[in-house]
Amino acid sequence: MGRTVERRQDKRLPGEGMEVQMPTCSHVKIVDISASGGLVMVDRNLSVGNTYPLVIKHRGKTLKAQAIVMRSRFLKAGRIAGNTTTPIYLAGMQFGGVTKEETLDFIK
Repeated sequence: MGRTVERRQDKRLPGEGMEVQMPTCSHVKIVDISASGGLVMVDRNLSVGNTYPLVIKHRGKTLKAQAIVMRSRFLKAGRIAGNTTTPIYLAGMQFGGVTKEETLDFIK
C-alpha cells in the first residue's frame, strides 16, 4: 500500500472552545487550526479560490483573517441546531491578512 504524504507545513491543533464568525454561514465550527490556516465545518459549500472574512475568538483573544478556500467538500447531512436537517461541508482555508506569528500567538 502507498504511504500518505503529509503536505501541511504547520502543526494542526484542535479547534475546541473556539468561537468563530463567518458572515456568509449560519453555522461555523473550527475543526483544527494551524499557523497558516484551518479546517472549518460549515453549513454551505464554499467556492474554492474565494476569500471569506473570518473572526475567531478564543481565551479572550480575537483573530481576524481573510480566509481563502483551498478545498471544500460535502461531509454529510446532519442536525446543527434544532430539528432541521442541514448539509454540512468541510473546507480547508488558508489565512490571509495575518502573519503566522500572529496566528501562533493566538492559538498558544
